[in-house]
Amino acid sequence: MTTTTEARSANTAELRNIPHDHKRSGARMTSVTPKGTTNGIRDPEKPDQWLVPPLPAGSTLYVVVQHFLRCGRENPTDRQRNAYYEGYLDILRTAGEQIDERSVDPLSWRWYQSLCHAVSRCVETSAGSKPD
Repeated sequence: MTTTTEARSANTAELRNIPHDHKRSGARMTSVTPKGTTNGIRDPEKPDQWLVPPLPAGSTLYVVVQHFLRCGRENPTDRQRNAYYEGYLDILRTAGEQIDERSVDPLSWRWYQSLCHAVSRCVETSAGSKPD
């Protein structure tokens, strides 16, 4: 099972690998969250609190990744970990629907696909963990 520290290290490595044009301006992958979408992820242990607060509408992919990295918890329960990764993958897939692959440079598109694959592996791993 992947520990929180290992997952955070992997996510930080993914963030460092974001192509530089996204870091500067979010170019070519602007507004990956649908207009008006600000859904966050409720904490399954404390439904009145946010596990991941809502994203600003029209966020770039870079903003989405930063947001999720900042919201990672040090010692999440299995339910929190599952909710976090499932929500992260959901917003990444939603982002993919907003991106025109032809308008994105190949390196950026491969990075996006690699990130989705990494997060989907986290979903699979956390779903296979034993309940707290």
